[in-house]
Amino acid sequence: MATRLLLTFGVVFLVGRTVSTEVVSDDNVALGKPAFQTSTWGPGEPSRAVDGRTSSRMDAGSCTHTAGHPGEDNPTWWVDLGQSYAVDSVVIFNRMDSWSERLNPFNILIGDSDQVSTNPQCGGDHQIDLAKPFISVSCQGMRGRFVAVRLPGPSRILTLCEVRVFAGSASTSGKLVVRVSVGVKKSNVGQPGGHGEAEDEFTEIYGPGDKHKQAFYQRLNQQRETGHLCDVAVVVEGQRFSAHR
Repeated sequence: MATRLLLTFGVVFLVGRTVSTEVVSDDNVALGKPAFQTSTWGPGEPSRAVDGRTSSRMDAGSCTHTAGHPGEDNPTWWVDLGQSYAVDSVVIFNRMDSWSERLNPFNILIGDSDQVSTNPQCGGDHQIDLAKPFISVSCQGMRGRFVAVRLPGPSRILTLCEVRVFAGSASTSGKLVVRVSVGVKKSNVGQPGGHGEAEDEFTEIYGPGDKHKQAFYQRLNQQRETGHLCDVAVVVEGQRFSAHR
């Protein structure tokens, strides 16, 4: 049922229906909250990790970046949730266009101190599967106002493409994970009907009760505004579908 619904969304979008650009989040308490990091390289501002976008490409403008080569010791990013929450899970979206291995290993710290390096750790050293765009780490109700991601060790560079914090009774368990690859036909290519290579890939997590997928629509709309969509591939729980323009 859900698979058919999402495939329909892709087809409807391709024929040009106007869609909402409102971003909604049922239980991600980090969305839009103040974010910080120990250093910043170029445009990789810490707020990018809580902007609601999960593009895994640095050049898409949605990934953070601490000091460049040779890096720094224990680079850290953190978000101020504004109040203390019982954190069930933290979902981290990694950079996938290059340098994915930089994230491993990483720590998550949760607590009420704004000196985030002193807060308790959620688990030990975590490792993300470099073939996957995100990892969900269970924190089993650890309470805190500040959630931090730290890379332990010397000369390291931290890049995060999105961080989602699920609190209370919310968790990512049983949620529908959708990965979307968008192919763009460049307007300056003089080949009528020609198809470009896939320009972007992003991931969304939806709860089974979501009725409107505004976040999903918004990301596709942004791609349409910057070029002409020629292919949309939707991956739903391992099933791949494509809709061509």
